Amino acid sequence: MKTNRPPFTSFPILVNNRIILREVLESDYDQLIEISFYDGIQAKEIIDTKTMNERIRNDYLSGNSIHWLITSVTTGEVLGTGGFYRGFQNRIGEIGYVLKKVHQGKGYMTEALNLILNFGWEKLELLAIKGVTSTYNQASKNVLWKSGFKESETINDEVVFLISSPDKTQNKKSPVG
Repeated sequence: MKTNRPPFTSFPILVNNRIILREVLESDYDQLIEISFYDGIQAKEIIDTKTMNERIRNDYLSGNSIHWLITSVTTGEVLGTGGFYRGFQNRIGEIGYVLKKVHQGKGYMTEALNLILNFGWEKLELLAIKGVTSTYNQASKNVLWKSGFKESETINDEVVFLISSPDKTQNKKSPVG
C-alpha cells in the first residue's frame, strides 16, 4: 500500500482555534534556543538552533520526519515545536514535542498533539504512533494519556507510550496490543 511521506509538495499547516502548526523558518531560530534539541542535546545559542534545525530539515527532506513550529493563532507567538521523528518503519511514527515553559499547563501541547495525531492517521496513514518520555516527566506523560496513548514499556528511565490507529476498517493486525 502506498502511503504519503515527507517531503510534501507544500509543507502542511495544521490549525485549530488556538494554535497553528507551520514550518520552522530561519527567522524563527532566535525564539527557539530554549526548546531546540537534537539527539537529546539542547541548543545553547542561536548557531546550535540553526545547526539542529538544518539537520531536522534534512531529515524531513529525506522522508524521515516532519517538524512543526507551534504558534498562537491570536498573537503569532512561538509556543513550541512538535512532529514525527526517526522515520516511519512498518507504518509506525514516533512523536516528539517541546513547549516553552511560559506556555506549559495551558493545554497547548495536548491540542498540538491531537493535530499531529490526526495528520499521522489521515495523511501518513500510520498504523501506530509512539511517544517516549522520561519517567520523571509527569507533564509529558499526562499529555500522552490525555491523547489516548497507553504505556507500553519502561527502558532505563524512559517510558514508551503507544497508540493504534483509530481506523477500525484496516484488515491488518494492529502493532499495538
